[in-house]
Amino acid sequence: MSDRPPRSSWVSARVVVAESSIEGRGLFATTDVDIGDVVVHFGGNVVTDDELHRLLAQAVSTDGYVDSSGVSADEHLVLDDSLARFGNHSCDPTVWLDGSFSLVARRTPDGRR
Repeated sequence: MSDRPPRSSWVSARVVVAESSIEGRGLFATTDVDIGDVVVHFGGNVVTDDELHRLLAQAVSTDGYVDSSGVSADEHLVLDDSLARFGNHSCDPTVWLDGSFSLVARRTPDGRR
């Protein structure tokens, strides 16, 4: 894989963590975000399936936590400990992936695309 993530995630200053009606806490914009604006660059370590399984087993045995995202067939991004980990899944998201490691605004919260 030639496209590698940064070691650390970057989250726009226009985004905060707040209580979410979806699950626990989530990421929310504090000001208008234009369609196409990058709001998160995910960072961390890319690991194989075997490495991810080992990390998950270790986390279970120590009451730890591992947040990951698939990158390719045998590669996963293990996220760093940043605000980016508070992103929630949605079937109709306001942001979506642009490449493997960036979230960009796809519509405004009021539905404009």
